[in-house]
Amino acid sequence: MYNAAGQKLSVTHLTAIAGVVIPMTSVMTPLAPAQISTTFKTDYCGNVIYENGAVSRILTEEGYITLAGTTPTYHYYLKDHQGNNRVVINQSGTVEQVNHYYPFGGLMGESTAGGVQPYKYNGKELDRMHGLDLFDYGARHYDAAIGRWHSVDPLAEKYYSISPYAYVANNPVRFIDPDGMRVNPIYDEYGNFQGTDDRGLKGEAIVMQKKDFKQGMSHEDALEKGTLYGELPKVINPTILDKIESHHKALPNRPDYDGYINQIDANDWYRNGKGEPLFTDLNKIDLSNIRSLGEKHVGDIRTFNLFFASNSLIDALVYGQITLKRYPNHQIKAYSDTYNFEMHNWSNPLNWGRNAETVLGGINAGKGTPYTIHIYGSKTLKPYFPWTK
Repeated sequence: MYNAAGQKLSVTHLTAIAGVVIPMTSVMTPLAPAQISTTFKTDYCGNVIYENGAVSRILTEEGYITLAGTTPTYHYYLKDHQGNNRVVINQSGTVEQVNHYYPFGGLMGESTAGGVQPYKYNGKELDRMHGLDLFDYGARHYDAAIGRWHSVDPLAEKYYSISPYAYVANNPVRFIDPDGMRVNPIYDEYGNFQGTDDRGLKGEAIVMQKKDFKQGMSHEDALEKGTLYGELPKVINPTILDKIESHHKALPNRPDYDGYINQIDANDWYRNGKGEPLFTDLNKIDLSNIRSLGEKHVGDIRTFNLFFASNSLIDALVYGQITLKRYPNHQIKAYSDTYNFEMHNWSNPLNWGRNAETVLGGINAGKGTPYTIHIYGSKTLKPYFPWTK
């Protein structure tokens, strides 16, 4: 079961008693109650996962937490450059799971303790019940055994030359598909990197005229105005193609490739990034202390101090303040931020706390070049009250 935004809410697996045969037809016949041997239900409540009504695990940015009574055990993922969970260790450093993958995401035989946790290739949940072995990408399910999706690409009309069932244009070594729909970095007609659409850096490159690009533009608008790198005409200057390919191949080495930066990343880029911008995902910034006051505030623009508005000290140290704009259905988007250590007017008491934070941050960062952090995507706020509309 999914909500209107495509977020998984629950899944129920039914196991039939021995000897029951269900014919495979265009209309599947559900099991009758008398034919059911066991029922296994998983509920997804934010980052808390329940199995048959009991807490199974609590997902975190770095792994997950399991509970033995009230005693937590922390588990951590070691990932490769594509976001694949390669090793799972617990808080004591004990290795609990090792995953090795074929290029299209199939698990090799030497993977160990496969039942410890189900999040594997690209960090996606692998459903192994009854031998299903499908990865849940949100927009659709993926079968790594054949390297194909089980449903049509939601953006298939934009990729007429590629099968709507093909995974990352049959090139899983170079590309990934984080949600079952492509996401793309954008270059101009001369091969210069421009930025991203509203989904980030991962995916096949799009090339468009510089005048048509707007940072954070919708993915659909980017596809309409641009051309996928793989579909560019062969008469394009090979020097430009080489320039795009060289830059695109280096993207996984950037600190913002996964849409999140910490203070170490931010300070290192300040010292060595030469003023080039970074790109982060609004959904990965903790805004847990900000609530929606309803639709009457659509269009409002407000600035929040993340030392109060966030439960993440890392996010507070990186962004300090964040400026948000309200959209319908409790949605928000963020304005770009500048990573620098400039003082605001000390005569205004409202700036004292901000300036004190800036002084400490500047000492820690050292000398460097200010740069812009572009914050892409949107986020849904929780209403202040459940009945807030």
